[in-house]
Amino acid sequence: MKLKSASPFIPSFDELDFEETLAAPAGADVPEAIELPPFLPRAEREPAAADTTDLVANARLAAAAEARAAADRQIERLRAEHEAALEVARRQWADELAGALSESFAQAVEEIGERIADSVGRVLLPFLGTELRDAASRALIAQIVPLFGGADGALIQVRAPADMMQALRRVFPPGQAVEFVESDGGEVRIVAGETVIETRIAAWADRLEGRGPDRRQRRPAG
Repeated sequence: MKLKSASPFIPSFDELDFEETLAAPAGADVPEAIELPPFLPRAEREPAAADTTDLVANARLAAAAEARAAADRQIERLRAEHEAALEVARRQWADELAGALSESFAQAVEEIGERIADSVGRVLLPFLGTELRDAASRALIAQIVPLFGGADGALIQVRAPADMMQALRRVFPPGQAVEFVESDGGEVRIVAGETVIETRIAAWADRLEGRGPDRRQRRPAG
C-alpha cells in the first residue's frame, strides 16, 4: 500500500487572515458589547469559629465570679445571723447575771450581818455568862412562885448546877417539899407534877459559837 503525505490537507495558519476569518459576514446582526465589571465581587467569608480555649476560659471566669458573689452573699447572711444570735445571748447573759448578782448581794449582806452578830456575840460571851445565869434565874423564879400555890404538897424536883443551887434554895419557902439534885450541865430543870420548867442557856450559847443545830452551813471565807 502506497502512503501519501497529509500535509496538503492540513491548512497553514500562517497564511490565514484572522481579521477576515473573525469578521462577521455582511448584513449579519452585530451583538451589543457586554461591559464587564472591573472585577468580580468577592463572596463574603463566614466568620471563623471561635477558639474553644477562649470559650472555656471565659466560661470559667464567669463561673468563678458567680461563685464569689454567692459566697459573699452567704457570708453576709451568716454574719447577720451571728450578730443577731450574739445580741440575744448578750441580753440573756445580762439578765441572768443581774439576777445572780442581786441574789448574791442579798445573801452576802445577810452573811455579813450574821458574821458581825456572831463576832460580837463571841466577844461578849465570856461576860454574858453571869448575866445569862442571873436573867435565867430571875425568869425561873417568876415561874416557880405560882407553883407554890398549886403544888398541893406534891414533891418538886429541882435539877441545877451547883453555882445556881444556892440561889434556888432561897426561893422555896421552908417546909416546901423540894428535892434538889445537882447536875453537871448548865441548865435548870424543875418538875412539879405535870409541869416542867427548863432553861435554854446552853442552846443560846451554842448558837453564838456556831454549834447549834439551826446554824446554816457557811462557805469557808476565801
